[in-house]
Amino acid sequence: MKCTALCMCAALLPVSFLQAGTRQIEAPQEGSVISFHLENDMFVGDDDNYTNGVRFAWMSGTTSRRQTFSGMLGTVLGGTNASDSWRRFMGMDGSPNLRQQWGLDLTQLMYTPEQKATYPIYNQHPYVGSLTLGLTSLVKNEDRANSLELQLGTTGTNSLAKGSQHFIHKLWGMEQWPGWANQLPGEMTANLFFKRYYRLRGLEKRYGSGFETDALESYINQHDANGCPGLLACGRRHSEGAGGGRHVLPLRL
Repeated sequence: MKCTALCMCAALLPVSFLQAGTRQIEAPQEGSVISFHLENDMFVGDDDNYTNGVRFAWMSGTTSRRQTFSGMLGTVLGGTNASDSWRRFMGMDGSPNLRQQWGLDLTQLMYTPEQKATYPIYNQHPYVGSLTLGLTSLVKNEDRANSLELQLGTTGTNSLAKGSQHFIHKLWGMEQWPGWANQLPGEMTANLFFKRYYRLRGLEKRYGSGFETDALESYINQHDANGCPGLLACGRRHSEGAGGGRHVLPLRL
């Protein structure tokens, strides 16, 4: 796990520095987005003990106005409320198309060992469930985006992972996994993610049928405070390596 000063330094700066007056930036706006993400090892056969992930997310429409919830949250990311110097530091200066938005998400993750057993298996990933509620702030222009995400949640029985897996397996007539009585105990978790996305214009393409592709490169730093580092390390490895739903935003530059 990496802890970066960049995630937290904005909170330590004087408000006058972050909110210095700048002229209002007008930009074309986008509507709100509701999304659903499903990840399951039945799609790929095996995914290093990561067996299932479900995420419901809502992202507000974009705005360039200051006196909005999106504008206030976006200050630390270089939004329209930020000073010129802070916006330049965050890579958002000189853009006539600066937009900001915020969102909420509910995410459930499940991890199981490689073998079915009613007892803990040495040297294999334990049964783990995670349920988190996230708050996201996003500021973007035509070439890049800054995102700050706060994820608060719980592990153990409160994550409802056991019941969710049993319901899905019963629905699809699949064999049940019997070891959830040995899942890791319930603990509160907190994660803070700073992400920067870069637009890769060379990989974009628009087809005559109306279908088009976009390409983004991302840089992610994470600070966490929890009692289950193995869970989050596994989830983070999967998400960064395969574009997993835990870190996916309905993002388009």
